[in-house]
Amino acid sequence: DNEENSNGKFAFYLSRHSDSGSKLIIGDDVYNENYYETDQIQTFDINDNIDYEIKGLWSIHFQSIKQNGYHLTSDDDDDETIVTQEDTEDDSSYISAIFDTGTTYIGVPSTEYDSFMKELTKNRPDCSSESSSSQDVYVCQDIINPTANLPTIAFTGINTNGETITMNLDPASYLDDSN
Repeated sequence: DNEENSNGKFAFYLSRHSDSGSKLIIGDDVYNENYYETDQIQTFDINDNIDYEIKGLWSIHFQSIKQNGYHLTSDDDDDETIVTQEDTEDDSSYISAIFDTGTTYIGVPSTEYDSFMKELTKNRPDCSSESSSSQDVYVCQDIINPTANLPTIAFTGINTNGETITMNLDPASYLDDSN
């Protein structure tokens, strides 16, 4: 055994609200059931075929992103787009999502930013933009209940088994509420 990761598998286990216990897992231990609930794990193909100015990032291709009344699909001309696994070879049939464990940044296409943030914060009058640029930061002033009235964001994509999967990101997962 030359200690190489011959199967190419790796995963990150991130402890909630603490660095203690977080791990980078390489090799067969990726499927160690001490780090996840078996019914919740999904696997997706990783790629670097993204339309983004920073190179070297990995992404997963999704069919749609939804929250509140906002719905971004892989084909903006048709809200009923059905994307199959074979369609993901076509650059226009997916939305790239970049995963970076070193940041809590969530980005959306610049053309979608205003409508996405308006819908995200529509039930939060205490949330406002801190900048006049199109790629600014929103700040919510309610530090007692920072995730109150924020929506769940749903990402829909096709996993490595060819199944259409929707994964939900709750407000506590995209906004730090650890006060």
